[in-house]
Amino acid sequence: MQPQWVPPAGGATRHDQPSPQDSAPGTPYGQSIDQPGGLSTPAQVAARELSARAETLLKRLREVEEALTDQEWWLMGRAMAEARILSEMTSLLSVARGELETFISQVGGATEEPSAARFRKEQEDVFDLMGDPMWMSGSREKAIALLRMCGTQIQPMRQYAQVLLANAEKLRLPAVALDPLGITAERLNEAEELLRQPR
Repeated sequence: MQPQWVPPAGGATRHDQPSPQDSAPGTPYGQSIDQPGGLSTPAQVAARELSARAETLLKRLREVEEALTDQEWWLMGRAMAEARILSEMTSLLSVARGELETFISQVGGATEEPSAARFRKEQEDVFDLMGDPMWMSGSREKAIALLRMCGTQIQPMRQYAQVLLANAEKLRLPAVALDPLGITAERLNEAEELLRQPR
């Protein structure tokens, strides 16, 4: 999974950068204060295109995160190594998703609200079920399947985020946009490393 858009060789030029008249403090990078919601420079057009590519990654991130959060894996972390890894994975993906949403909002994009979270068992129910060997065995099988799914999804997402970050740096986007995207790439890298831990 790799963005098809690539900025011109050498990145954005000084002429491409928005002037103080193009963008005001607190105004998303991709928007013009002269033309609300419009695009005024080539750099801003490119930034909005980058935002659209980031939304593709955001959608995939949300799908994977949702798949991991239909069960309270952290409650079973001590009894099941796979559950502990899934719990840590969920935390990393949550941070990555939140920072990516911040990046998109900073470059003028609009993120869609995620679908409502699926029902999860109450904490007391999980503790009761942990005493059932059959339920624990089924939960372990589910955890292993989820980790395999993560193994096929995390690396492409991490690579995609790194390409987005490289393109954002070529565009010389401000730190308020670059920093969240950098954190997204870092957390996905940590998630990939987490999958390599022995179980």
